[in-house]
This record gives sequence, structure tokens and C-alpha cells, in this order.
Amino acid sequence: MDTLVIVRKIREAEALADAGKHGEARRLLEPLLSDDGVSESQRKLVGKKIDLFKKQHERMTRIISRRATSTSVRVDESNQSSERTAIRKAVGDHERSERPTDHTPDKEDPTERP
Repeated sequence: MDTLVIVRKIREAEALADAGKHGEARRLLEPLLSDDGVSESQRKLVGKKIDLFKKQHERMTRIISRRATSTSVRVDESNQSSERTAIRKAVGDHERSERPTDHTPDKEDPTERP
């Protein structure tokens, strides 16, 4: 197989990997490993690229997983306040005022829009 064709496929796979599509990049290059027209040195290069894309994918997955975990921990901490830092004392269930939950506007209310 012509070297320019292989280089073009490798560059296309690198562009896919840069866009975060590491699996598609590997699938693009894997058929070259079994192609009879590819020399041994070209096969080694393609194999190295496939391994690189696999490692990049694993690293990206770990980073995303860490970010998701750290974000959820941060949100939990920010939602909690202690009595020392609270502006007001927490309202218990027995201290809540009764408020109507259903408000039906009066027809004769002049401030109400039609």
C-alpha cells in the first residue's frame, strides 16, 4: 500500500482522536494491520497509533470520572451550612407558618390581567 495513503489515514485518525472520538480513530486504522500491502514498519507505526489512541481514551475516561466525582462532592458541601455560619436559625416542621398552596385569583380583582 502506498505510504501517502497510510499517512492520510493516520492523520484522519489523529483528527478523530483530537475530537474525542478515540474509538472511531482505532476502528479506522485497525483494518490496516491485516492488509497484505502494508509493510512491517508501517504496521508497527499503525499499531503504535492504535495503542496511543487506546491510552488517550482511557485517560480521558479517568479525567471525566474524576471531574464528575469532585463536582458532586463540591455541590454536596456547598449545600450544607452549619449553625455557626447560618444567617438564621433553621425552621423546624412545627414552626412553619400555614400558607395556602392553591391560589385562585378573584375575578373582580382590578390588578389581575384578563
